Amino acid sequence: MTKLFKSPVVSCLICKQVYSAKGLSTHIVVSHTEGGKERWSRISDTEIAKVRHRGTIARMSNEQVYLQNVKQCKQCNTPLSYEKRTNKFCSRSCSATHSNTNAPLSRKRGPAKTATLSAHEQRKLKNNIVGPYSTVYHSKCAECSLTILSQYSKKYCRMHEYQYSHKMRAKYWFTFILKDYPDLFDFSLLKKYGMRSNDNIEGVVRDHKVSVADAIKYNYDPYYIKHPLNCELMINSKNAKKHKQSSMSYDELVTQVKEYNKKQLTLKENLSII
Repeated sequence: MTKLFKSPVVSCLICKQVYSAKGLSTHIVVSHTEGGKERWSRISDTEIAKVRHRGTIARMSNEQVYLQNVKQCKQCNTPLSYEKRTNKFCSRSCSATHSNTNAPLSRKRGPAKTATLSAHEQRKLKNNIVGPYSTVYHSKCAECSLTILSQYSKKYCRMHEYQYSHKMRAKYWFTFILKDYPDLFDFSLLKKYGMRSNDNIEGVVRDHKVSVADAIKYNYDPYYIKHPLNCELMINSKNAKKHKQSSMSYDELVTQVKEYNKKQLTLKENLSII
């Protein structure tokens, strides 16, 4: 690995080794003269240790002098250690904070002007408000009409927000495949408009005849709500107008499902006999 020197690099004419120009004369005397070799050989390890010890003592004395008048960080007034005695700040964070705080108003990232503050922040400064500031929303629960005071606008109160959550609604979603029930659905509408998707917003959707909202409200059995007989194919725009209204009663649905299951059971028995 090539040595790096601050002063110009030269080569010894005798041993061809590369040295700094400042140390070349010492190298020639010590390595290539009899007097220099003899003098260097007389220096013991103990004397070398003494020289190093004197350097340590000198450093300790300088540190003691510094500790009598310790330098402080310009931003947070934290005492700086002896190793950081040449610094102005204890950290980069303090340096950046000090620079931004004392920067001119024309600087891009300087202190914010009062005119650029929002209306809420200006009110806080005017009224000496300490802490977070937010708007209080007055909402009514869509289920029980209870008044809700909250930092955010809410549709349901705490008693009903879990009841109408994503997890609760998922119990009533359809899980069957349409093509498995060709006797229950007319696919002409689906062939004409296609299934609803992000690219086909006006497509066909599967609507609940007995709505999920009513199923949650009256705690209906998910088996009947998820049944194919409770499904109706309609265009998305028509389904949006229908909203959460039911197009048939729960009792009618239960009766139709039971009759359908009896027919399917009878059909299977007849096929098994054949």
